[in-house]
Amino acid sequence: MEDKRLNRRTHALLTTLGKQFDKNDTASLLDMLKKNHSRKQAAAKFYTCLVLMKHNMIDIEQPEPFADITLSRGSNFARSG
Repeated sequence: MEDKRLNRRTHALLTTLGKQFDKNDTASLLDMLKKNHSRKQAAAKFYTCLVLMKHNMIDIEQPEPFADITLSRGSNFARSG
């Protein structure tokens, strides 16, 4: 059985996304990365988004290659606390 516990980085991103979703239905990954993130930090944040998507906590949409990635609430987002 897969361990579904989430690490500190994942909880931090969930908190950030929760605040963003309170203001708007979606969040932009590009906007989240504009705060002088290094390539390593950007890759870690993207990976964390993939983990959250895997657990149906967020939905990810990218309309075309190299376009901005849009994040929205997934079916398990409310149960992520």
